Amino acid sequence: MTLQEPDFSHLYHRQRMGIRPGLEGIQKLLHRMGNPQHHFPAIHVAGTNGKGSTASLAASILQAAGLKTGLYTSPHLVHFGERFRINGKNPSPALLKNLVTSIEEKEDRKNPATFFEFTTAMAFLLFAEASADIAVLETGMGGRWDATNVCRPVACIITSIGMDHREFLGNTIRAIAGEKAGIIKPQIPVVTGVTQPEALDVIVEKAESCGAPIKIMGRDFDIEKTGRDLFTYRGINTYTNLSPGLAGNHQATNMALAIAALESLGEKRIIVPDLPPAIIHKGLADRRWPARIQQLGTEPDVILDGAHNPEAAMALAAYLRERTPEPRVLVFGVLEDKDAKAMLDILAPLFDRIILTRPDTPRGLDPEKLIPLLPGTLPFDICSTVPDALERAMHRVKPTGSVCIAGSLYLAGDVLATDFFPCP
Repeated sequence: MTLQEPDFSHLYHRQRMGIRPGLEGIQKLLHRMGNPQHHFPAIHVAGTNGKGSTASLAASILQAAGLKTGLYTSPHLVHFGERFRINGKNPSPALLKNLVTSIEEKEDRKNPATFFEFTTAMAFLLFAEASADIAVLETGMGGRWDATNVCRPVACIITSIGMDHREFLGNTIRAIAGEKAGIIKPQIPVVTGVTQPEALDVIVEKAESCGAPIKIMGRDFDIEKTGRDLFTYRGINTYTNLSPGLAGNHQATNMALAIAALESLGEKRIIVPDLPPAIIHKGLADRRWPARIQQLGTEPDVILDGAHNPEAAMALAAYLRERTPEPRVLVFGVLEDKDAKAMLDILAPLFDRIILTRPDTPRGLDPEKLIPLLPGTLPFDICSTVPDALERAMHRVKPTGSVCIAGSLYLAGDVLATDFFPCP
C-alpha cells in the first residue's frame, strides 16, 4: 500500500522563478537553517549524461559497505519523494511534509528560494537529521553555480561533457566543461570519464590549479567488456565479472566512474577503507534505477529510456541496434529547449514508425513542431497524450517487434505514472 504524498503544488509554483545563477540564495537559506550541509561528507557528481546512474551506483555500493547513505537526484519521475533516498528508501510523506514546513519557517519570505534551491535544502536537512555517514549528490545543471555546490565533498565525479543547456552553460564544449569543473575543490580527489581533449584540458587545468588529484578513465582506470553483460574493472584494484545492473554498454562507464571515486576515498582511508569484491557485487546487484533502458514488456519488447540529448540518444541507439528486434516503433516526446532534430537524426533511422507526443509539462514541445524534423518517408502518428501514444504504439507494433519510448525523463515519468504496463 502506497501512502498518499502531500500536496506540494505550492513548491512547484517556485519553478516559475526559473533558474537563478549563483550560490548566494542557497547559502543564505542554509545559514538560516544552521548549515546542515556541513554535517556529512559528500560525493559530488556532475556531467551532461550518466551522472544520475553513476550517483546511484556509488550510493548502492556505499550502502552495501554498511554505510548510512543519502542520495539526492533530479528530476523525479513519478513521486516528488524520489529525489531523496536514504539507504535506497524514499522518505515517508509525513517526513517530507515536516522538511518542507521546517524550511519554510526559516526562509526569508522577501527572497524565496527557487524550486531547486528548496529541494536541495530539503536533501541537506534530511541527510543531516538522519545522521547519514555520507551522501551522494547529483548536480541539477552545470556545477559552478548549482545549488548543490555548497556541499563539503570528499570526492568529485565529472561523468561526461555534451552540448546541453547551452543557454545557461555556454555554446562550446570548453565553456560547458568549465561550468562542470566548477565542482572541483582544493585537494579533493576528482574522477572523470570525459574524453574530448578540449573538455578534458579544462577539467585537468582546474584540478591542477586546486591541487586536486585527478583520475582519468582510460589512463588511471578502465573497464573491459568480457561477456554479454559482464565487465572487468582495472584501477587500484581489479574486479571481475561485474554487471552494472542496467542495460547498455555506457552503463559500464558509469560503473567504472563510481568504483574509481570510491577507490580514491580508500586511498586516503576516508569513509571506505576497503572495497572487497563481495561489496562491489552486492552494491551492483541491489541497485535500482528506472527509465534507463528499462524493459517494461516482452512480445513485443518495450524499452523505456530517458534519453534527452544527442549523446544519450547515441547510447540508446547502440543498444537498440544490438539488442532489440525489428520492426521497431518509437514513442517520442521532448522538452522545448532540447535538440530534438539531432536526437531524431540519430534515432529515426532505426524505426519503421514514430508516434509523436508531448510530455505532460508546460515545457513539453508541441508534437506538431516535430513533423518537419522527421525523414520524409517515415510513417508517423501524433497523439496528444502519453496514454494515447502508448496505446497507438502497441496497436502499430508486431508481437515480434519492439517499442522504444524516449526523448525526456519527464516523458518517462508520464509512462511510469500510468498503469499501462505492469510493474516490472
